[in-house]
Amino acid sequence: MTNKVIKLPDTNKMKGEGSLWLAKLDRGLSLEEEILLKTWLERSPDNKAYFVALAKQWDQLSVLSQLAEIIPYETKKTKSSISFYAKAATIAFVFVLGSLFLNTTSDMIFSNNAAKSKSVFIQNYSTAIGEKSTIHLPDSSIITLNTNSLIKVNFTSEKRELTLVKGELHIDVAHNKERRLVLFAGNKSFVAVGTAFNVRYDEQSLLQLIVTDGKVGITDIENTDEAKTLFTQSNINNPRLVNAGERVIIPPRNALTDTDLTKEDIKQTITDSLAWRDGRVIFKGETLEEAINEISRYSNVSFEFEDENLKKIRIGGRFKTGDIIGFLDVLEQQFNIKYNRLSTSKIELSLNTPNS
Repeated sequence: MTNKVIKLPDTNKMKGEGSLWLAKLDRGLSLEEEILLKTWLERSPDNKAYFVALAKQWDQLSVLSQLAEIIPYETKKTKSSISFYAKAATIAFVFVLGSLFLNTTSDMIFSNNAAKSKSVFIQNYSTAIGEKSTIHLPDSSIITLNTNSLIKVNFTSEKRELTLVKGELHIDVAHNKERRLVLFAGNKSFVAVGTAFNVRYDEQSLLQLIVTDGKVGITDIENTDEAKTLFTQSNINNPRLVNAGERVIIPPRNALTDTDLTKEDIKQTITDSLAWRDGRVIFKGETLEEAINEISRYSNVSFEFEDENLKKIRIGGRFKTGDIIGFLDVLEQQFNIKYNRLSTSKIELSLNTPNS
């Protein structure tokens, strides 16, 4: 009679790793844990064989459904062949090796350069005109994406990289000094460890950075590694290191020079500058042309000026993003500016004179 019993590798390391992974899989894996487990299973046929056999013994074949592309699984339950005392011994074994395994798993899995550069999370996120979106990333960072924006996310085991293709975002960066976060926009890089900041990449190819918490380093896109030195104590006053409450506007198409980075202290007005996160735009003396450009970001409506001098009129007020009618009513009632709809998507502005 042929012996069909699977011979398990008799190594403490494999048993400890396999048992701990089974326990993790049963309670649910994070995205990065799932990647690590799949890599561990693919490293050796023995790893996979032991893991499947262990799942059968513990009557946990159902949890393998999460790894169906790697391990074919069965939905029919099999009778457990492990006694109560054997299970207790296995649990004890897992706890003995658990702390050691937790500290060494990442180094074991990503021990070669190819694995370290392999993407573990790739995703694109976008918003339509007038839309806003909140995105929770696998590392616990949170992105708020403004109107008509596109962001690309690429996480590896060593780096967290984002590319702002267009638009505006605010990000609360989860602290991880071992995996810095780099945001690319235009030909500039914004480097953070654990902070919060806002970047806008507009149609005129200007870049605007506002730091709301911590510090953010700025480099040219090809010199991202230089940012490592920006966070040292000796570079605390470096113009390329932007602090909380500061705003910098730079042209992204030019090679970065310190003269490009004139910092503006906006601590007193930072809430107004980022009011879009609450669905509002706030004007405090901007020209009508500037206000129209901002309002237009949230609507498909375009504006024409009957008189070029209208563009220079300075206005103020709080408006809901996308509320074109409310904005126009305020212009008419408080600034004596009337509007005329030329079409469903085009409006002409003119000065409301007594005879008009």
